[in-house]
Amino acid sequence: MNKNSDEENIRLNKFIAQSGLCSRRKADNLILKGKVSVNGKTIKKMGIIIKKTDKVKVDNKNISPEKKIYILLNKPEDFITTNKGGHVSFVSRDISYWLEKQLIRWFLHNLR
Repeated sequence: MNKNSDEENIRLNKFIAQSGLCSRRKADNLILKGKVSVNGKTIKKMGIIIKKTDKVKVDNKNISPEKKIYILLNKPEDFITTNKGGHVSFVSRDISYWLEKQLIRWFLHNLR
């Protein structure tokens, strides 16, 4: 198989989930209820593979996958990560709170 063709094709429920509308499981329910159309044709069957360029509508509204954004970040000083007893003490909300404070501090410093 050509790798490029795999990147152009996607399962319909994954396409819907990547649009940010709902999860794959909820997308499956939308498909089964007949609320999804591809290129003007209503789809009620699971496992349909579509092209990323196809026109997909859910409840007569056009949808398209969101672009992914990747953020690379080294663990900040004073953050401890552990997997003691199967529990991770460092969670994403902790880092997002810390990052928000750092960004605010940076903006305040650079906008003077």
